[in-house]
Amino acid sequence: MFDDNQVDRHVGQRLRALRISRGISQTALGEAIGVTFQQVQKYESGSNRISASKLHRVCTHFKVPVSYFFDEIPPSEEEAALADLPTLAGREIESLQLILQLDPQVKRAIYSLAKSLRETTPN
Repeated sequence: MFDDNQVDRHVGQRLRALRISRGISQTALGEAIGVTFQQVQKYESGSNRISASKLHRVCTHFKVPVSYFFDEIPPSEEEAALADLPTLAGREIESLQLILQLDPQVKRAIYSLAKSLRETTPN
C-alpha cells in the first residue's frame, strides 16, 4: 500500500509526464493554474502536495479526469478486500434494505435462520 508521501510523489510524476508530453513548461503551467514555476517543481517532485482545487485546475487545463493522477496506485488492503466481495444484485440490495427497516428482534430471528440455513446447506 502506498503511504501519503508515495501518493504525492506518484501524482507529481504523473503531472510531470503529462506536462512534458504536452510540451508545456513549468512556467506556463504555473501561470495557467495560478502558481509559480517553483511550486510546479515542488508538485512534480512530490515535496508539496497538490490541493484539490489546484488539481482540479490542472485537470481542466489538460482536459484529463482526476483519476489520471491516481491510475496505477495499488489498492489499499481494505480496497482489495472490498474488490473481492461479490457484487450485490438489485434484489439482494433491496432485501438488505428491507431487513434493516425491521424491528431488532425480527432482525435477530432472520439472522439466526440464515445462519442455520448456511450451516445445513452444502456449498
